[in-house]
Amino acid sequence: MLTVESVSKRFGTTHAVKGVSLTVAKGAMVGIAGHNGAGKSTLLRIVSGVIAPDEGQIVVAGEALAVGSQKQARLRGVRMVHQELSLCPQLTVEESGAIADRRATGLRWRGKSWQRLQQVLDEMFPGHGIGRRQRVAELPVARQQMLECAIAILAGGDGLRLLVLDEPTSALDGDASQSLYEFLHRRAETGLSVIVTTHRLNEMVTHLEHVFVMRDGAVVGDTPCGGGSGARILRLMGGVEAEVEQSAAGAAADHGGSHNQIRIRIAQSYEPTDLTVTAGEVVGLAGLEGHGQREVLAAVFDSAPSGSAKTQYQDIAASGTVAYVSGDRSQRGIFRYWSVRDNASIASLKKLTLRGLLSGRLESDLIDDFRRSLSIVGAPDSPIVSLSGGNQQKVLMARALAADAEILLLDDPTRGVDQMTKADIYRVLKDQASKGVSVVWFSTEIEELQQCDRSFVLREGRIVDVITSERASEAGLIAASFEEIVRSEE
Repeated sequence: MLTVESVSKRFGTTHAVKGVSLTVAKGAMVGIAGHNGAGKSTLLRIVSGVIAPDEGQIVVAGEALAVGSQKQARLRGVRMVHQELSLCPQLTVEESGAIADRRATGLRWRGKSWQRLQQVLDEMFPGHGIGRRQRVAELPVARQQMLECAIAILAGGDGLRLLVLDEPTSALDGDASQSLYEFLHRRAETGLSVIVTTHRLNEMVTHLEHVFVMRDGAVVGDTPCGGGSGARILRLMGGVEAEVEQSAAGAAADHGGSHNQIRIRIAQSYEPTDLTVTAGEVVGLAGLEGHGQREVLAAVFDSAPSGSAKTQYQDIAASGTVAYVSGDRSQRGIFRYWSVRDNASIASLKKLTLRGLLSGRLESDLIDDFRRSLSIVGAPDSPIVSLSGGNQQKVLMARALAADAEILLLDDPTRGVDQMTKADIYRVLKDQASKGVSVVWFSTEIEELQQCDRSFVLREGRIVDVITSERASEAGLIAASFEEIVRSEE
C-alpha cells in the first residue's frame, strides 16, 4: 500500500528526516516510535502530502505522489489525523463534519453531514457523548480528538486506503483508546492500512503488527510486535528500559514525608469526605475522562488566591502559590507567536528582574537549566510552534516549574511526550515533592497514576474512591469508576 523511498527533509540547519525507507502492506497496522524530535511527525506529514521532501518519493498503491501534494494524496485515499488538532473552534460538530463531507449538500446539508458523522462516531467511540450542535470549543480535548479521528474516516469515504494517525490517543482514556483500536482492526480486515505514532508503548505492543523506530531523523531499526518488543523498542530509541522502570519506582516512593502542612482540602456532603493534599504529596485525579477532573483542577487554581472555590459537588480550599499546566497546549498553553524562551520564562519575570529590568543572563540560565533537565529539543530563540508537540509540552512544564509555586496542577502533562522524557518528568516531580511542593495530577494513563501517593477517583463529578499507587491497576480503576460510591479502605 505504501512505499517510502529514501526520503529526506531539512528545515534550515535541522536535518529532520534522513534517508528514510519503509513499506506498509495492504491491511497492515504499523507504528513509528521515537523520542520527541526524532522526525516522526515530519515523516507522517510527508507521507500525507502536507509538506514536500527534499529528496526521495512516496508511492501509494503503486503510484508515486507529486511532491508535497496533499490534494493528490487525498485522491489516492490518504488521510491524516494530526497531533495538534485542526478543528475550527467556533463551528458546530455537524458543521465540522460538513467541511470534510462533500456529500453534505442542499438545504439540509447539516443534517446529512451529522447522520454520516454520527454513524462513524458511534462505531468508533460508543457512548461518545458528542452532540451535533455543540461548538468545538465547548468540547473537552478528548472529545475533540474523537471528532478529529471520525472526520478523517468520514472524509476518506469508501476510497480510504491509508490512515495516518499522529498521537491519536494522547488525550483519550483507556476505554476510548481500546474502542479506537478495535475500530481500526475491523477496518484493517477490509484492507485499510494504518500508521500510528504514539508514546504509549503498551498500545503499540498490544495493537500493532510491526513498529519502525526513528532516532535523529533516521529509521534505526524495526521489530514485530509481541513478547519483549517493548524493551527492544526502548533500546532502539536509545534508552535503557531499566532506567525508565527505576525512575517510575522512585517517583512513587517517599514524597517528602517530613512535610505535613495541608495545602488543599476537598470536602463533599457525603462519604468519603474532607480529602486533603499535604505539602510534599503527589496526588492523582483518576476515573473516566470527562467526569470532572479538569473542573477540580480549575477550582483548585481559582481557590488559591481567594482561599476557596466550589464545583457542583465539592467545596475546595487551597492555600499557597499555584502553577498550572494546561492539557490543551495549542489553545490554552503556548503563546503561539512567542519564542521558546519567552514561553518558558513568562511566569517567572519577577525573579528574573534586576533593578526593574529583565536580566538576559538570568533568563538564559533559567532556560538552559530546564533545557537540560527536560531534554528540550529547540533553540531558545526558535518560535515555539517550530517545536514538536512533545517539546512544546516540555516548555509548558518548564514554565510551571520555574514559577517556584507551592502547588503544581498538571492536566495530562505528558501528553505527546516520549518514554524517556516521562522518566525525566517523574524525577523532576519527585524532586519538587521532596521540597514540599504539592502536586495534583490528572492523567488518563495507569502508568501516570502509579507515580502518585494517592489518587482520587471521580465519577460524574463526585469523588467515589481513594486508591494508593499499589492499587492503581487498570482493573481497579475501572471498578472504582463504575461501582457505587464507597469509602476508601486505606
